[in-house]
Amino acid sequence: MNNAPFQLVFSFIKAVWGFCVDVAASAEMQEEERRLHDSDLVGDYNYRTGRLDAGADPFGWYERD
Repeated sequence: MNNAPFQLVFSFIKAVWGFCVDVAASAEMQEEERRLHDSDLVGDYNYRTGRLDAGADPFGWYERD
């Protein structure tokens, strides 16, 4: 009896299931992570928030007093 087709189908289903689990896990993770445009690594220093941002905060100030 040849088990090759069964093993191939099982491997395919396992790979698709693993992909779906990874996509679902990354979607949950991205909601909690800060976005790059919201990062402390780039942008102008906003003295109101104490973080770097895009410089578009209407209530923020970007120069030392």
